[in-house]
Amino acid sequence: MRIMLTRGLPSSGKTTWAKQYVRDNPGTIRFNNDEFSYMTTGWDDGRSFEPMDASYLKLMRKMAIAHAVKNQVDIVLDNTNLNPAVQKEFVVFLGTQNQLEFIDFKADWSECIRRNIARGEPIPNKVIDRMAIQYQDTYDWIRRGYR
Repeated sequence: MRIMLTRGLPSSGKTTWAKQYVRDNPGTIRFNNDEFSYMTTGWDDGRSFEPMDASYLKLMRKMAIAHAVKNQVDIVLDNTNLNPAVQKEFVVFLGTQNQLEFIDFKADWSECIRRNIARGEPIPNKVIDRMAIQYQDTYDWIRRGYR
């Protein structure tokens, strides 16, 4: 069983890669916070992440992942996952018997801004800016191109 956790700024290619990986590897399941949120709120334009639904989404994700692990299904968790506390949470939740693979999407800040602008439903660039500033000391590949 493989459990893959993507890490990267928004618009770095995580979800595009994860969707293709699942298509190319039948039996693999993809979990994404945005998708869970869209399912439960009906909004897919960024309005879905309200404080009131965060705990519900976390519980849904945890239950779904636990079920997949129990059934020895390969998993891709394609969120930004840059926060070390989130990574630790997954390590603790999944336990030492499961190997967690980190897959880094090393697109720098300026490339992510370019890709975001080209998206059909771009997120505010300030979200990418904020994350780049927050994690530039943790991930050296975020700094490149950052002004």
